[in-house]
Amino acid sequence: MDPIEIVNTVKECVIKGVEQLEQLGISSQEIKSVGISNQRETTVVWDSETGQPLYNAIVWLDSRTSTLAEESIARTKSRSKDEFKEKTGLPIHPYFSALKLRWLMENVDAVKKAKAEGRLRFGTVDSWLIYKLTGEHVTDVTNASRTLLLGKLPLLLRKITAF
Repeated sequence: MDPIEIVNTVKECVIKGVEQLEQLGISSQEIKSVGISNQRETTVVWDSETGQPLYNAIVWLDSRTSTLAEESIARTKSRSKDEFKEKTGLPIHPYFSALKLRWLMENVDAVKKAKAEGRLRFGTVDSWLIYKLTGEHVTDVTNASRTLLLGKLPLLLRKITAF
């Protein structure tokens, strides 16, 4: 899926939504916030200098990382897909973004080059959209938690210390 097409489609939907609100007599100035709902495991990589995608988005159900998942499981101490579940909350599975990122870094020349030059940026589709709309590279915990790259412990500590 073309990441630029994703952004353009979102922009088109926002414009049409605002037009429909205005037809109902509601000013766009009255909009106080917006939210993003997305396929959280969809992975996008881009160049930090150009802001351009380095490859198509790899959607959540793409199975090209199945072999990487099997290899990763075979290298764990327990030989179990649940080896990292206690730390991340997730099993090793092709759905999750970490394996997609690894596949991209091993198989796509533009990604290899950007990584070597320190220009590689990665995110789930929400962070790509936010980056293209605001220039900021951010995500939220619900999307980050689906990458296999976020540990549970810091989140638990934040909850405990919030009392």
